[in-house]
Amino acid sequence: MSDKKIVLKKKNPVVRALQWILVTTVSVLLIIYFLVIDTTGGQKTPVIGKVNGTPIYYTRESPYGVAYLQLIEQYRSFGIEPTGPMLKSIDDMAFRNAVRSILLTDLAKKNIKVSDNFIVDAMKSQFVGTNGVFNQVQYDSFLRESTQTDKVRIQRSLEDTILVETVQSELFRRLKPSKLEAKREYTRLNTKRVVEVGYIDVKDMVYSKEIDDATITTFFNDNKTNFVQADISMISINDPIMAEELYNKISAGTISFVDAAKENYSGLSKSPDGRLGYITKYETLSKDISDLVFTNSATNMLLSPIYGDNISYIVYLHDIRVPDTASLVNADTLKIEYFNKNATSLIETEKDNIAKMLNGAIKNNEPLGKYGLVYSTVASPFYYGEEDIVNGKNEPIYGSGENIFYNYAFSTKVGETSMPLKIKDGVAVIRVLSEIKPDFTDESMLGSVQNSQIMRISEEWTDKAILKAKIKRNDNI
Repeated sequence: MSDKKIVLKKKNPVVRALQWILVTTVSVLLIIYFLVIDTTGGQKTPVIGKVNGTPIYYTRESPYGVAYLQLIEQYRSFGIEPTGPMLKSIDDMAFRNAVRSILLTDLAKKNIKVSDNFIVDAMKSQFVGTNGVFNQVQYDSFLRESTQTDKVRIQRSLEDTILVETVQSELFRRLKPSKLEAKREYTRLNTKRVVEVGYIDVKDMVYSKEIDDATITTFFNDNKTNFVQADISMISINDPIMAEELYNKISAGTISFVDAAKENYSGLSKSPDGRLGYITKYETLSKDISDLVFTNSATNMLLSPIYGDNISYIVYLHDIRVPDTASLVNADTLKIEYFNKNATSLIETEKDNIAKMLNGAIKNNEPLGKYGLVYSTVASPFYYGEEDIVNGKNEPIYGSGENIFYNYAFSTKVGETSMPLKIKDGVAVIRVLSEIKPDFTDESMLGSVQNSQIMRISEEWTDKAILKAKIKRNDNI
């Protein structure tokens, strides 16, 4: 799996809290416990993926395993028992955390040296009781019961943990934002706005346009082999047993295909004899029919019965050809396939043209009514990044959920209209009607805001590091 796909989207408060937990210190005692309990002896440890050649192990003591179990427990602490798609989300987050941990470890190893004494001290610190007294007996027992392999693995895990925590402190936690910056961030995250969105469905506009004959002819000539045609006759019967019996009669010559078609005429073809004429693969009733017909090199033959959608089809293949001219192909088929192949470029070009026109109109304070914008107002004030924004009819506000939507909605001044933004398959403008700013009176909120900013800085570093790394994900563990 490519690294480009493991990008976290905006989450609800529960998931944001879990995401922050991933960048906190990993419990060394938990690692030691997993290492002792989760020994695999001579078995081969499964690998879930690799980062720059370094394996990510599918075990409880690995960065992946620790993160996965932490997330499970944190969901449960919120009263949520993860199942189904939620487990897949946890898996993706844990894998991302493992990738991040390995990348940080590699960076730290180039710049930091951890002494053996420091590792021993870190290990011993986990055997200090609540009274602050080191328990030598428990520590000695642990050393006796652990194999040499366990001890080596523990040492490596501790070293990696110390390296990651050290480099995290240097990279992220020293960049603690000032109180003024934190207040600005708090205001940004907690301001609510009411907006009206005007939208033009460019995709629908492009698909409804007429295409001139010259364009269609050029498209056909450049793609002739995609429009191979088969001349077929077809009989459709609801009962598969009757279809098999009729097929055997036609094969044996007991009844001709034409007579069988007339006796079982269902209106599928234009004529009672079942003749459909020349059609392309795009015009067949199902992919099964298309696969059977267009994989044949022989013609003038009865094909085996095809079963699909509770209907059985008996097909006679008369001929196969590559049409010489576009006029031999169904006009609607050509138009649809032209759009399917060129939709992206056509839509983007039209979006650019419309955005340019709207941009000029907004700068000149011209009314936008003549451009065919469809307007919709949010049902209630919303936060930056809030999901599931709807209008008064409980219909989704177009473009909400995309970063560009929130950027424009919260950067445009109240009472003004944004510059055109290109989203999905259309172009939109956002008019900000009102806003509600938070009353920042609780100084205790500063800490959580500053931590959120540190997390954001950490995630930005992770995103950039992932783009540069060579990451492979094994999905068939």
